[in-house]
Amino acid sequence: MSINVVIFSGNLGSDCVTRSTPNGKVIATFSLPVKQGYGEHEKVTWVQCRMFGARAEKLPRYRLC
Repeated sequence: MSINVVIFSGNLGSDCVTRSTPNGKVIATFSLPVKQGYGEHEKVTWVQCRMFGARAEKLPRYRLC
């Protein structure tokens, strides 16, 4: 089994949205802008992210949701 890890850093593109599954697991959804290139060739791609479980439960403490 292999696991891919990608790390993005930056400002949130919009407020995050939290919801719960029927069995009580918390899911947070948010978007991040990722810049590619430089100068006149710079391009921004929006990445849709989801966070699950205990980490998603902690986001409202930081006023991100």
